[in-house]
Amino acid sequence: NSNGKAFVGAIDEGYDYIELAPENGGSFIPGEDYYFITLPTTMSKGFTLLFEREDGKIFTRNVNTSVAMSRAMFRYLPNADTEGEWVTPQLTFSPSEINIGALGGSFSIDVTYFGTPHVDASSCDWISVTGSSGDPKFGCSYFFHVEPNTGSERVGVITICSDENCYPVMVTQADGSSVQRLKHHSLGMRFTATWCGYCPRMNKSFAQVHSDLGDKFNIVNFHATSSNLPFSGTPTLMSQYSIGGYPTGIVDGRALIKNYNISYTVSLIKQAIQETEDNYPTTTSVGISSSLSGQTLSVDVNVFALEAGTYKITALLLENGIVSPQTDYDENTTHNDYVHNNTARMSLSPISGTLFDVTSANSNTQFNYNVTVPTTYDKNNLSILVYIQKPFGNQAVLQSDNYGDYYVDNSRIVPVGETTTTEFE
Repeated sequence: NSNGKAFVGAIDEGYDYIELAPENGGSFIPGEDYYFITLPTTMSKGFTLLFEREDGKIFTRNVNTSVAMSRAMFRYLPNADTEGEWVTPQLTFSPSEINIGALGGSFSIDVTYFGTPHVDASSCDWISVTGSSGDPKFGCSYFFHVEPNTGSERVGVITICSDENCYPVMVTQADGSSVQRLKHHSLGMRFTATWCGYCPRMNKSFAQVHSDLGDKFNIVNFHATSSNLPFSGTPTLMSQYSIGGYPTGIVDGRALIKNYNISYTVSLIKQAIQETEDNYPTTTSVGISSSLSGQTLSVDVNVFALEAGTYKITALLLENGIVSPQTDYDENTTHNDYVHNNTARMSLSPISGTLFDVTSANSNTQFNYNVTVPTTYDKNNLSILVYIQKPFGNQAVLQSDNYGDYYVDNSRIVPVGETTTTEFE
C-alpha cells in the first residue's frame, strides 16, 4: 500500500478453519508450544478450538469474545486443552423440521459430525440437494432446492445419517393450488465515482445486462461522496456490503460483482440473477405513483406481500442523463461529456430500509414520501426506485460475504409523474 506494507486485496474460496496436526504423524508433546498462523483479521464472534484425541474423543474450547489479530501479533492461550470434558462425538443437525412456502425456493440444514455424514433427499422428487459448504467437524451446511407446489400441502423426508444411525428431517410445503406468482425485478447496485478510471468498464457490463434482460434487471449507481455526483448514503451501504473500493457491484443485496472484462462480468451478473430466481421466490410486488409540484415531490408506494412477515423498504430518487466528466483508464482519457444514468440523488427513506410488518398474507401496505427536489436536478429525467428486502429466514443464505440477514426480494423503477401497479405473472 502507500505505506510500503503488504496487504490482502482479496480472498477467493477461503477457509474458516485451520487444522494443526502433529509433525510427521506423531503426537503432540505436553508442555510444548504450538502455533496457528492466520491473516490479519477480526473474529467478531470469537473462535472455537476443537481437539481430537487418539481414542476418537473430542474436546471443545470456545472463546466467546471478539478477537483482533494484527500483523506481527502473537497471542498465547495457556492450558488450552484443560478444564473441560472429553466426549465421544455425536452427529447433530438443525433444524429438525422445515416449513416452506408454496412458491418453493431453498433452505439449508447445518450438520456437525466427526466423520462423513450422508444426506439423502431421493424419496422426494420435489426436493433436491444442491450443494454443501464447510467442514462437518465445525458445522457443514447442506443446501436444498424445493420446486413450486401447484397442488395441496405436501410432506417429504430428508434423511441424515452418521456411521451408525439415520435421522429424519420433515419438510412441509404449503398448499399452492391458488397461489399467485409475482413478476421479479433483480436489482444491481454499482458503487462508482467520476474519478474512478476503472468504473466505465463495469458500467458497460451492467448496461449490457439491462439491454439483454430489460427491466428484469434494474440498476442504481451510488457515487462516492468524493465524486462529482456525491450521494450521502454511499458510505452506509459500502459498510453494509463490506465494499472497500471502486468499482464494485452487488446483485440483489447478496452477490458481489467484481470488475473483470465485460463479457465475463456480464455472465457473473446473469448467474447471480438466476441464482436469486432459483432460490428465492418473489413474495412482494411494488406499485408506485408520484407527482412533482414546483420543487415538491410526493410519492405513494403500495407494497403487496404474498406472505406475512417482516420486510424492509427503501425508496430513492434517481436522475438520468447527467453530463459530467468521467475518468476512463481503458480509453486512457477523461470524458468531459460522459452521460451518467440511474444515479442515486436523494434517499426518500432511510438508506438501509424502513422495517415494516405484514400481519396477513396477500395484503397491501401503503407508504408516502414528500421531499423538496433541488433546482439543480433535471425534472424531466427523474425516476423513483423502490426495493423491498426480505430476511432469509429458513432459506439457504447464499451471500458473497456476511451482508446481514436480508436480501432484495424485488425492485421497481418508474419515471416521476408516471404510475405503475403491482405485477403478477
